[in-house]
Amino acid sequence: MSRHRLPPSDRADLTAAMRDIAAAGRAARTMLAVTDDAELSITVSQAPAPLTSQRPRALCHRPGRDGPLPPTAVWVGEGSQWETPFAVDRPVRRDSDLWPYIAGTVPGGAAGLASVTPLGAEQVAAAYLDWLIEQPALMITLIEELGGADLACDCPLPATGEHDHCHRSVLLAIAGDDEDI
Repeated sequence: MSRHRLPPSDRADLTAAMRDIAAAGRAARTMLAVTDDAELSITVSQAPAPLTSQRPRALCHRPGRDGPLPPTAVWVGEGSQWETPFAVDRPVRRDSDLWPYIAGTVPGGAAGLASVTPLGAEQVAAAYLDWLIEQPALMITLIEELGGADLACDCPLPATGEHDHCHRSVLLAIAGDDEDI
């Protein structure tokens, strides 16, 4: 059993706690509690066996064209709770709740800008990672529900040797305890 107590504003400790949870078991049973003194308490119990013995993988799946998802896969694309709120060429205005996450991807900062339009999938993935990390309850759900599963969305897979900038790669990295997020 692993226990973590940290102020919710301490992002580095929160990220470390989420990695510890993933290391304890991909589908671990967890309890999340916020105490009166605004501390986040996360308890992890023994994890059940993983869904597969192989490392989870990214899948390109086009609903309606590719048939049913494999039994080891979870849909993380449009319409799922894992859909990214960010998109290439969709502006995010300064008054949006998403502003802090997208503004953090602008080289040199976003001071003085009224909106930011992500120009590439890499910027979208970076904003999505920042957005996920700020939501401990969602991170725990992510690890519980996606750990050990293949993740499918309709984004094309990258060519061999190229980095996958789809949001599913962010989810795979977190749920799979990838050190290179």
